[in-house]
Amino acid sequence: MAVHCGINQMTIERLRKQGYRYGGLVSKGGASMVGWMIKNNRENPLYEKFDRVVAILKKYDTVLSLGNGMRAGAIHDSSDRAMIQELIINCELAELGREMGCQTMVEGIGAANSTRYGADLVCYITPAEHLALPNEDDVREGVRTAKIAVYIGDMIKYGRRERDRDISKARRDLDWEKQFSLALYGDTAAAVRASRKPSSERSCTMCGSFCSMDNCNSYFAEDLAKSPKK
Repeated sequence: MAVHCGINQMTIERLRKQGYRYGGLVSKGGASMVGWMIKNNRENPLYEKFDRVVAILKKYDTVLSLGNGMRAGAIHDSSDRAMIQELIINCELAELGREMGCQTMVEGIGAANSTRYGADLVCYITPAEHLALPNEDDVREGVRTAKIAVYIGDMIKYGRRERDRDISKARRDLDWEKQFSLALYGDTAAAVRASRKPSSERSCTMCGSFCSMDNCNSYFAEDLAKSPKK
């Protein structure tokens, strides 16, 4: 069970001090917790009463997955103050959980760094791998997925991050047309959105009124106004 225990008042303070984010908060669970804490001016109860959380999960032999509510939705936000603050807290909580006898894991650790560290050839696999002989659609999807991974690696290796920064800000600001124009496969993204029209043009059919971007932008509007991340 994924539970957002690692967000606390210090995490939100770090988020404010850095001027919010280029890509906003992308975790619905994390955004909901941040919104509750700001509205009620209280600490995260899952952090305060962590021992009770562990006791309940241990009772039912459930693995505790410490959710990364501050995970970065943009390369420009990767490893920022808020993300590292939550990661440190989650690692500390994981140690406590294990000491109490509960199986515990931490989300958000690890990444594919092959291209970043100099790989010149990256193989791809298809969704049909070892299930059936791939067809054209399987091959197309496999190549596209590999291309995205290589793009990220090259972006880090060569320092070309402006496109990612701009699409992240467009996503945060719910500027759909700009997102499509900057995406690697913008036509595909636009077609998917058009096929499942949301009731509100600002959000998507997956999140609706629970959109983390739409809800959190108002919480950090003043911080963003003072920040270069705007």
